[in-house]
This record gives sequence, C-alpha cells and structure tokens, in this order.
Amino acid sequence: MRGAVSAVIGAACILSAAHAAPPVGGATNALGTTHDVRSVFPEDRPAPRRWEGPFDAIPVPYWTAPAPGGRLASAAHTERGQPVFDGERIYLGTAAGKALFAIDRRNGVLVQSYPAAASVQAAPTLEGDVLWFGDAGGMVWSYTKAGRPRWTYDAGAPVLVAPTVHEGVVYVATVDDLVLALNADDGTLLWRAQHRTDLTRKTELALYAAPPVVVRGDVVLAGFSDGAVTAYLRDGGEAVWQRRIGEGRYPDVVAAPIVAEDLVFVSGYFEPLAALDAESGRTVWTAPYGSAARPVLIEGLADGAPATLLVQPGTDGALHAYVARTGDEVWTWQSGSTGALTTPSATAAGLLLGRTDASVVLVDAATGTTRWVYRTDRGIDGVAVTPVVDGRQAVFITNAGTLHSVIAPHRPRASAQDDGVRVDLGAGRPLR
Repeated sequence: MRGAVSAVIGAACILSAAHAAPPVGGATNALGTTHDVRSVFPEDRPAPRRWEGPFDAIPVPYWTAPAPGGRLASAAHTERGQPVFDGERIYLGTAAGKALFAIDRRNGVLVQSYPAAASVQAAPTLEGDVLWFGDAGGMVWSYTKAGRPRWTYDAGAPVLVAPTVHEGVVYVATVDDLVLALNADDGTLLWRAQHRTDLTRKTELALYAAPPVVVRGDVVLAGFSDGAVTAYLRDGGEAVWQRRIGEGRYPDVVAAPIVAEDLVFVSGYFEPLAALDAESGRTVWTAPYGSAARPVLIEGLADGAPATLLVQPGTDGALHAYVARTGDEVWTWQSGSTGALTTPSATAAGLLLGRTDASVVLVDAATGTTRWVYRTDRGIDGVAVTPVVDGRQAVFITNAGTLHSVIAPHRPRASAQDDGVRVDLGAGRPLR
C-alpha cells in the first residue's frame, strides 16, 4: 500500500527578473523585508471592472469562500486540487467532493458541477470547449464545459495529476507506475506502458503520487516510484531511453519534468535534482536537493550577466535558484521550516508559492528575498497546491478547505497633477 504523500505540480513560466518590482518596505523578519498581511475579508467587495493587467504589485485580499464539496471527516485534511482559470470561471476539484467544480472568479460561488466517481485531486485540462480530468478512484473523465458527458475510462488506479492533452491524444499517469495514451475524442486506448520497477531501488513505501506526462517532440516523458525517468515514443509507446534518477529513502519521481531546449530537469523526492540531455538521457549536472514540486524557469542574472535560472522548491524547505545550463547556484531562499513548498507561480511581482505548514509567500525573483507574507486572523492551515494567477488575480486553496483570492491593485498613472510639478504648456518649462 502506498504512503500518503502528495505531489504538487505546476506549469513552467518565464519571468523577466529585470522587470520585477523592487522590494517594498514593511516589517522585517529573519526572511527579509516583507509585507505581513493580516486581514478579515469584506463580504461585499465589488468585482473589479477588469482582470487584465500584470500581477506586478503587492496584492491585497479580495474574497474568501468555502471550497465546494465540504470537508473530509479527518484530522489530516489536505487539498491537492489545483485551481484553473478559464474566462470568468475557476475549475477546481476538492478532497471531499466527488466532482469537478466550476466557480465564479468574482466571488467564489459554485456555478456548475461535473460528477466523478471519487474526489478530483488534480487540475483539469482544458482545450476549446472540452474538459478532461481524473479522480482518486482511477477514472478518467471528459465533459463539455456545458456539462455534457463525452466519455470515461477506467485506468485501474488513482489518477492524481492533470491529464496531458497533445494533438488529439490524452496521456494519463497513475500512482501504480502506469502510463496510458487515450484518444481525446472517444477515450479509446491507443497504448499503455507499465513500468517495471527496479526491485533493488524500491523502498518499503512508495509515495501516493505520480507526475503528469510531459510531451517533447516525438516522445513523452514519465517518472516513476523507483526514481526512473523514461522517454516513450508518442506513436506506439516504445521506450527510447530510461534513466535512474531518484536516490535515498524516497527515490520517487513525483514532480513533473520540465524541458528547456535540449535539457530535461527532473527531481527525485528525497534527492537529487538532475539536468539530463533530452535526446539520450545522459546526466549533464546534478544538485543535492530533491523536490515534490515542479521547478520554474525565469530570466535572471548570474555573475552580472543575463542567464536562464531554474528555481527549485526543495524538500529541504528552501527555494534554490540555479543557472539552468550549468547548475551553479545563484541564490537560496529559506522558508524557516521543513514544510514542503509548492511550485512557484512566476509573476512580475515575484515568485508566489505556498507552504504546507504555513501560508503563501511572495519571493523576489532577482534576489531570493521575501517581499510579502499572507496570513489572516482566522488562520491558514497550510497550502499544498500552487497558487494560480490570471491577470491581476491570484487564487489558492488551503488545507482547511478555504479558497482565498487576492488581487494586485492597479498602479496609479503619473500625471502633472500628482507629480508635484506644474508646467507652462506654451513654453514647456516648469512653473516656479
């Protein structure tokens, strides 16, 4: 029986660190200069006129709402479903709800449900008017956004990650080291690949998790419980190469690989982080820290020169920024605890991430210092899923089963009225 440790997966983002907003003053703690948010949310805050714009400023509280589906009758309530923005909706699965839910992004109110056989503990995948998602009972579902069922497929084991949809094929990974390729239109099986676990590397317990499948060119990449990463041909599922990465007590690969040009970055849960040659699987460089969450790529500086940085949320409770090409470490952000970190969401204001034993934090992408810490008077109870950002709005769900929304305020526009200078429009000179 697998242990109950979850993986948190997030999408890779590109951020120009040169455009990140400078640190803003506030209370100083051991983590750096921060804004410490403690606020009771108003119940009648009006919706903003528009969501468009960059998330480039310290956000302010917007609304909270109980997650649909209720709560589990358990002392260890953990929410793993990652929200997904889509227009005026947010799609979300919850630990106690046997459905995927659509809620209104203006206020968190439930607007539609898509029934499942068990809880939906990962993000759905959207394309056009269609949704695909898996549930903890091992079923894969496809619905139209209007709520019409299209098809379902029994994968035989829990599906705890978002399906990967690419060119008419749905790729699904289960917690039992199985990869499936299904027809996106009708759910028929195209091929299946059951990973043969290396018994010399298998530990007493495997983590109750699996990474989503990642597509690169003509191959798909999948990670497994014995620390292996395998590249399969998209056409037919034949293995092209395999590399044993994970080490230690939990060698499991549960964080999704991330591909950048000719490199694949992948982590074992316990250790290490490895950069592999995408064509052959050969190891290019390694770093000692493992991860349960996917890293992100950002544009930053190393030794004063522009460089692509890989920022990894390590299982040691720290963010590590490496030069993606060489593995040289640029900065480290210490969370102050050993709680697991989520995949950061890269924004113009910084890296927004959650902590399973605390709150949501905004970290400066250029320097690795804390800019903002989110807390409320009613408590947070940990965040195990990546905060998601669309325009100026961010949403995250806590392990207490509460949805929180924050929003980056519009920056005031400079004008002759607010900069303190009066100008003679005829002569073009400041008036004294």
